[in-house]
Amino acid sequence: LVAAVALFLFEYGRVDSIRHALTGSDYQSTVQTSEERRNVLREHGEAILIVRLQGFLFFGTADRIRRTIEARTREGRGGGSSFLVIDFHRVTGLDSSTAQSFMRLARTAERESCAIVMTGMSDAVRATLERGGVEFGGDRPLNVMHTLDEGLGWCEARLIERVAPQVAAVEACEIGELLAAIVGDGDAVRRLLPFLARIEVAEGGMLVAQGDPSDDIFFVESGRAAVETASENGSRVRLAMFGPGAVVGEIAFYTGRPRSASVVAAGPLGAWRLSRGAMRRLQADAPAAAGVE
Repeated sequence: LVAAVALFLFEYGRVDSIRHALTGSDYQSTVQTSEERRNVLREHGEAILIVRLQGFLFFGTADRIRRTIEARTREGRGGGSSFLVIDFHRVTGLDSSTAQSFMRLARTAERESCAIVMTGMSDAVRATLERGGVEFGGDRPLNVMHTLDEGLGWCEARLIERVAPQVAAVEACEIGELLAAIVGDGDAVRRLLPFLARIEVAEGGMLVAQGDPSDDIFFVESGRAAVETASENGSRVRLAMFGPGAVVGEIAFYTGRPRSASVVAAGPLGAWRLSRGAMRRLQADAPAAAGVE
């Protein structure tokens, strides 16, 4: 029996526990943002290393994972990675001995000024790591976030603040400029503006609610919001994030279908609302601005 167990561990240890290894140039979060921001991430995204793990982790795999990650963080342009995202979403469990490998990885990252974000951990996986001596949060080098998308977005924001502060500093998109970019006609913008209503949503409030009638289009001027859906068990699933310059609900508005997701303010949110009633008045009073021949 002992020999059989040893053989199993040897064979399992040969399985690659790293499902994917990507950089922020190849894969970005679902944050809906400007083309300028996306260009910055494509150019500088190699500073973010994304490692997605899988299977059961134990002493036969954890140290190999550590060595592989340490080697990868030293590669790439600009002297290696400044951010490391390790996703545990497909990890089914781990042995307490794996904690030592992650603690060694954290010490290496701290020496090399590389921030680590661990995502997708189940409560059981986190509890096992903590029992093994791993400490998260505060001034520790290891941060924990619920999803890969959330962790990647956190790294992207800090990378952009460092390499392109002028892009990160954009906090609002003036409604006239936003409409001009969409309509492309200054006269049409002037005709459209009186039909819009300014609204503000507090943090945690809903701009739109899943299942509601799609009777409005929103133009986001300031703040950030999350697109979320309700799962079968009642929990919320985040699909995307967006900020100033986003247009919300235009497809459902024209198709007439109920809202397929909720939009929840991640902080104070400022937007302009074009209601279906205002659109009818616009079509009657200024058909050119409404796109009506």
